[in-house]
Amino acid sequence: MTREGRRVLRVAPGAAGDLPGVTILDAREVTPVQIQTEVDRLLAIPGPVGLLIEEGERLFERRPREGIERFVTDLV
Repeated sequence: MTREGRRVLRVAPGAAGDLPGVTILDAREVTPVQIQTEVDRLLAIPGPVGLLIEEGERLFERRPREGIERFVTDLV
């Protein structure tokens, strides 16, 4: 967990590292469904959760706009 007690999901191209409370997914290899699954897992645990998607345009560049909008709406 971070100092604030927050669990964080970081999605970034080539992301690596081992930080307490931070789950890291490589944006080059992950799908929106996998991101949603990880978000759901983190939200099932009481306490604050942060989501950081770096270079999101790369993550979604091969997906239709409607799919992106649905993904973001589902996250909210």
